[in-house]
Amino acid sequence: QELESAGVEAHVVNCRYLKPMDVDLLVELGRRFGRILTVEESALWSGFGANVGRILDDHGVLVEMRSLGMPDRVIDHAARKIQLEECGLTPAAIREAAQALVDAPVRR
Repeated sequence: QELESAGVEAHVVNCRYLKPMDVDLLVELGRRFGRILTVEESALWSGFGANVGRILDDHGVLVEMRSLGMPDRVIDHAARKIQLEECGLTPAAIREAAQALVDAPVRR
């Protein structure tokens, strides 16, 4: 809603599991928008975003893509909210990443 109010058309796809991925949907969205932002409360390394990028590459779909998630390091024990803030997974950080992606030139 925040992106929409800023004039940004965004589609949210809730992928509840890593496998199997809806390859047809991912390819369609990549071709349609040319930009994809993945957000996961999991490790970025070999995570959901990495797999989305691999699928798009395998299908020859060039997109401008960013992934937000947990860095490849131990996250200090803390309340979930604090951990998410530390990893840049707050609504504000996600909105900023999405806006930066919209503003980035698309490589096609």
